[in-house]
Amino acid sequence: MRYIVVVVMAWMLSACASVAPACRGQQFGAIKVEPVGVTGKVFGLPPEIPEITRGMAFESSGFSCGSTVAADIERRMAYSARDCSKEGSEPLPEAPAPSDKFAASFTRTESGVTHIIVVRWVKLSESDVARLVCAGNAVWTAKSKFREYVVPPHSVSYVRLRDQQSYKDQGGATEMGPEAKELIRALEHVAPANR
Repeated sequence: MRYIVVVVMAWMLSACASVAPACRGQQFGAIKVEPVGVTGKVFGLPPEIPEITRGMAFESSGFSCGSTVAADIERRMAYSARDCSKEGSEPLPEAPAPSDKFAASFTRTESGVTHIIVVRWVKLSESDVARLVCAGNAVWTAKSKFREYVVPPHSVSYVRLRDQQSYKDQGGATEMGPEAKELIRALEHVAPANR
């Protein structure tokens, strides 16, 4: 019986090792393809999210609402933001309860349009950071040549990376590659709204 248990445990360890990311222990952004220099605060996140100098984000915008999930590698924090025009047709985000210490509600007016923004945040675990770094590094080294496709009306999505003075965007009205899709899955996994 002990022999069977040892064999099963050895098989499980080898299976886990094969699933473990090949980039274990890599530094975020160590190798980059097609990076662009940053001038000022170009990362494109809502101003209600603290500025991220090393991290990544997934942003999607509709007709009157936008969503952002961002991860700050240095601070080990994840943020989610829902930004809706008060005059738009989509439902406004619900204000967090006063007892919620990990969320805040904001109002911003731009060009005569009032936006309601709700931001949530959560501390990242070591395993979350490792997965995000691995997925982000794959996007840093991926070529940005994807075929055009028709997106839903008024809808656009981006994956954004920033490492100090370098950044990279993928998305818009293009189909993202498998590397960007894996990064989206990793970001959605750590999104505060999903916990």
